[in-house]
Amino acid sequence: MRRRSRPASRWARLRAAHRDEGERGASLVEFAIVVGPLLLILFGILYFGVILSFKQAVTQSAAEGARAVAPVSGNASTALVTSTALLAANRPISGWSKTCTSSGMTCNISVAACQGNASAKCATVTVTYDYASHPILPSLPLLDNVLPRHIHSTAVVQMNP
Repeated sequence: MRRRSRPASRWARLRAAHRDEGERGASLVEFAIVVGPLLLILFGILYFGVILSFKQAVTQSAAEGARAVAPVSGNASTALVTSTALLAANRPISGWSKTCTSSGMTCNISVAACQGNASAKCATVTVTYDYASHPILPSLPLLDNVLPRHIHSTAVVQMNP
């Protein structure tokens, strides 16, 4: 035989109703406490990804500039070396609507004797972006303290003899 459950007493029903009434706003308060740090983490991940992608473009820009100069003769004029490197360095960063002449972006090309082999000439391509003065993303509180001030990359290549 099955026993039938007894209906809760009036006092038990009142206690349960009172308990539910006191917890009504608790979920809203818990949501407000959790959503702030959650959004900070989410935007932090997004900002990190965008800046990492831009850093990769700057690194590729320096590498492409140096790679373009490698087949050029070490006896070539500085103007030829510079124009060749700048043309190649502009390609990777053009996807970000930036060039070596954009505000905040600087590209330096220098030719000097290679370390360890004074008879050979090496070209050094340095690409630098002033992120503090020209941010790619809008500023957010707490994230500005961890963002880089400058993004730069250098590539060195030995030129053809």
